[in-house]
Amino acid sequence: MNDVFIDGYFIPKGTEIMPQYGCILHDPNLFPNPDQFLPERFLDTDGAYRPRVELKPFGFGARVCLGEFLAKCELYLIFTTLLQKFTFTAIDNAGMFLVHIRFIKSRVLENILPTSMLMSLKMRIIKKKEWGMMCQMR
Repeated sequence: MNDVFIDGYFIPKGTEIMPQYGCILHDPNLFPNPDQFLPERFLDTDGAYRPRVELKPFGFGARVCLGEFLAKCELYLIFTTLLQKFTFTAIDNAGMFLVHIRFIKSRVLENILPTSMLMSLKMRIIKKKEWGMMCQMR
């Protein structure tokens, strides 16, 4: 390892450099309209998932996060539970029930999280008898 200049800054040999993923994920050169929810940006022309080299939130190499698998399992459980319990729909003009969610802002996360979002939620209730029938069908 040697001394190096990066973007005009002198980085001495042995200096630890930590990427700021919030800045990478909000770079309009990499992600046009970074503050908009555009899941299609992660799909190819056939609609299949397209891995992006810029998306490495758990790090890489020798310093990869050991909790990546646990975090992905937790996210899977959270989202499947939400999808099981609620029906999510886009907001329309017909007076759908709107839930206003406010995120807590902190100095660290203020550029990463939205301050609020609106969505329509309808609780899904499955009767005990119907649930038993659903389990038998599997």
